[in-house]
Amino acid sequence: MLNYLKKLENFFNKIQQRFPASEQGQSIVLVALFLFFVFLAFAALATDGTTLYLRRRQLQNMADAAALVAAVELSQTKPITAAYTAAMNSIAANGGQVEWYAPGGAANPPTTNVGTGSGLTAGIEIGADGCTVRVALAWTDIGTYFAQFVGRESLQAGANARAGCNKSGGLMPIAMKRFGDEIDVQGSGAGPGPSLSVWCEYCNTRLKLSPGAGPPVEPGQGNFKGYDFFRRKASDADIIPDWPGWYGPPGLYQSPSPHATNSSPGRDFFFLGNQARATVGTGSGSWQGAVNLDIRRPLGSPTLKYYNGVTAGTGAPTLKDMGSYYIRNGYCCDIPKQGDWVAMFPGVSGFPVDLQKTYAPGDIIAIIIYDGSVRETPTFLMTGTPDVQYTYPTTTTIASNVLTYTFNMAVPPPDYSFASAAGGLYMEVEGLDVFADYSFSPTSRPVLPNAGVFTHTVNLIVTPTLTTTTVGTTTVTQVVTGTRMFYVSVDNRDGVAVTRYFAGIVNIGDGGCTPACELPAVTGTPTNSDNNYPYLIVEKGKQAKYVADLNVWGVTGSHNVKVQLVGSLPTGFSWVGPSPPWTTNGVVSGTTKTRNIKIAIDNSATASTTAPYTLPFLVTDTTNGVTSTFNLYIWVEEANATTQFFAEILGYAAMEIEGYYNSTNKITPYDSTPANTVKGRFVSELQSDPSSLIYGLRARLIPWD
Repeated sequence: MLNYLKKLENFFNKIQQRFPASEQGQSIVLVALFLFFVFLAFAALATDGTTLYLRRRQLQNMADAAALVAAVELSQTKPITAAYTAAMNSIAANGGQVEWYAPGGAANPPTTNVGTGSGLTAGIEIGADGCTVRVALAWTDIGTYFAQFVGRESLQAGANARAGCNKSGGLMPIAMKRFGDEIDVQGSGAGPGPSLSVWCEYCNTRLKLSPGAGPPVEPGQGNFKGYDFFRRKASDADIIPDWPGWYGPPGLYQSPSPHATNSSPGRDFFFLGNQARATVGTGSGSWQGAVNLDIRRPLGSPTLKYYNGVTAGTGAPTLKDMGSYYIRNGYCCDIPKQGDWVAMFPGVSGFPVDLQKTYAPGDIIAIIIYDGSVRETPTFLMTGTPDVQYTYPTTTTIASNVLTYTFNMAVPPPDYSFASAAGGLYMEVEGLDVFADYSFSPTSRPVLPNAGVFTHTVNLIVTPTLTTTTVGTTTVTQVVTGTRMFYVSVDNRDGVAVTRYFAGIVNIGDGGCTPACELPAVTGTPTNSDNNYPYLIVEKGKQAKYVADLNVWGVTGSHNVKVQLVGSLPTGFSWVGPSPPWTTNGVVSGTTKTRNIKIAIDNSATASTTAPYTLPFLVTDTTNGVTSTFNLYIWVEEANATTQFFAEILGYAAMEIEGYYNSTNKITPYDSTPANTVKGRFVSELQSDPSSLIYGLRARLIPWD
């Protein structure tokens, strides 16, 4: 614009110089003419510039809409040709012209496109992933109003947009098992014959579907057929004749081909509502397929985590409203991961109606896959024997004076809800270092359960050690003697974190003495109502309650034993009753006296996230000054963490809605009778990450490059 005005000024200056001074009064005409052209310039800028901006905004809206509608088609398993058609129809419906994306006027994307990838300047392109859509529009003949007086009869504008078919989340708060039977397909009236419970999470051998010995009792086939819903229904390829060795990862969740696809889907089954059912678990009777994605026990966490403003105290009506919102709009943020446990919505019948109001039969949604087991808080049990052992080796009999402690670990019925990480549990010893050598046999990393066996036995071998001292020229070798309280911990740190403890005592005397020497010692051994020795999980507002067994060793007569905390209690912790130190009188060797320890934990305490609180205690025999130590471990949870039942996420899949039902009676999608159950079928293989799904998630615009 400035250049244009400068040229006008120079032009009028030259004209003015041609007139004699006596005629320069005519310059006012020239000034008026000059101002007229200035007006034209500003009019062109204001009017035609605004037109150009509006046309470009119009193009951008068209490109955005076309990219999104094509991506939605792809997310709903429509073929690529349908996505191209949807994009072109969207452009036409918004007032666009074919020439804007096909300069030749005969649209046949992608063959008529100009450029490819991020270099696309005109056209519609679907990426090789079958999920990404690019739309580029070029409007090259935008007419002008005032700019035509200065030689610009037309202007041009361009716009582009890119959308991904699965980039906006949209996971449904729904979980479905991958194995089922005729009740899942036909409903509660299926028969005849006993119900088939298809569940074989821990099988790594070929097991027939017939009743067998436990634990647990293997599922029985009866007169029903078993199905793998991820296999194709065609030619009954999904019927399970036996268990072909699914044990993972990765084998457990990879069904044999042929897999269900959009063109050859799996079998229809009830997945949400009063006809949906879990297979096993104490809470399976309340299962209706809905899960709360905001309440989870993440992989590796022994406690619950809350998301999107939900807390331990959030009421059931609010949780229900949030679940309904996620059904209608999809769950987009903080997507749970494979291996996480998500809380169950027990018996929520309104969710099928929410789905009915939002999705039509044939629509695709993304859901969670679980193994059919409704799980409670995961745990396993551990017992150890014996509690106390003695040995009196000499310097030459160390190898033969070993002590063996036996530990039995088991996954408790009826849910059998615990499974160690694939690499096994971690077994460690606390309190024997320097004092004695030790090792586990056959392994310190037991897998539980293994090959369908829900128990495991491991031995701890404790071997006395020698110490050598030199006084002058004399070297003396002696057995390391004394009495120690020690812990054996077993935890599943690579999976859903569960920790179990055993507390034992080892007494090593010197067999070279006559009689055998036993050093004076004192021990404090904590226990609790959870039978987990020093470790407790306690909610805020409740108490950690322990009983410490007090013993003296290698002494005669009556002794007084003092117990005191080393340091101070953490914030939010307080003593119930008298605070330490506590003194117990009249402790005699060979007998046990107890000391109750109660600690209240209020809401000002900080909940544990990665490790429990450690409270160290010093135990002193005040009669002879001998001391020992023990620790208490307290994991603090938020108050009112009452969620009881969970489903473990195996993966994610795309589900096609087959129809809406009232009980087992199919109804029309918008029937006045509300649906209370929904049927569907898988149109994808099981995926370990929801972002791997092309179908069922929500499309959104993404950056061009």
